[in-house]
Amino acid sequence: MNINIPNDLTEKHLNAFKNIAEKLLKNPEIDTLFFSGSFYNGDPGPNSDLDFIAITKPEFDYSQRIQDVSDGIFYELFVYSENQLEKSFERMDYQDMHMVGYGFLVFSKTQNFEGIKNLAKGLFEKGPAKISDEQLEYEKYLLWDKYTDILDVRIKNPNLARSLMNILLWDALRLLYINKRVWFPKRKRLFESLTKIDKDIYELVFEFLNSPNDEEYLLEKLGKIVENIIYPNKLSDPFIWQSEKKVL
Repeated sequence: MNINIPNDLTEKHLNAFKNIAEKLLKNPEIDTLFFSGSFYNGDPGPNSDLDFIAITKPEFDYSQRIQDVSDGIFYELFVYSENQLEKSFERMDYQDMHMVGYGFLVFSKTQNFEGIKNLAKGLFEKGPAKISDEQLEYEKYLLWDKYTDILDVRIKNPNLARSLMNILLWDALRLLYINKRVWFPKRKRLFESLTKIDKDIYELVFEFLNSPNDEEYLLEKLGKIVENIIYPNKLSDPFIWQSEKKVL
């Protein structure tokens, strides 16, 4: 059986790709291998690695993550049985969904991969599950509360306040994506993704991340981002919220 080879790999990455693929082809536990990640998507950086996801034969029911080096090239290999892969999808691991649904087929010994590939692609395109109104309101309250925490510490410990601002930014953006039912991207692809999600917030985030080290300016930009996401609530008003009663 021959392996399929993607285009545009450099010579050193091509050699590593072939050696990894041929080694896995000889592995009696592995049935199908996909190639994904930055090199397949055409936007690798100087520190990018080779990313593979393998599906085992049915009798080998396990999952494993391997980080290793081949010919001087770092690579990551995610190994799943079909059963374990479906459990990963249930946990909403969208990266596994994307790697299987849109990955490059390196080989398949049985050609019995279309079902799991279509499942992965369908779940990825469907996006994250909608959260309940109660959970959404609670998540908004947490953003409001974290912003007030920053106001509490900014005078006594401005360095801590700056760190908390950065953490709050990512928490706020994550809720934005959840509410819009879009997968939160890898952080290095944030700007590319955010322009498609919300251009106004994109501009505020860009200004925040590229701002001078001016605490008032940072708070202003961060406040606008958070208020946009917790609307119609405001940072300047008390956040009125309570959970539903639960019987234990």
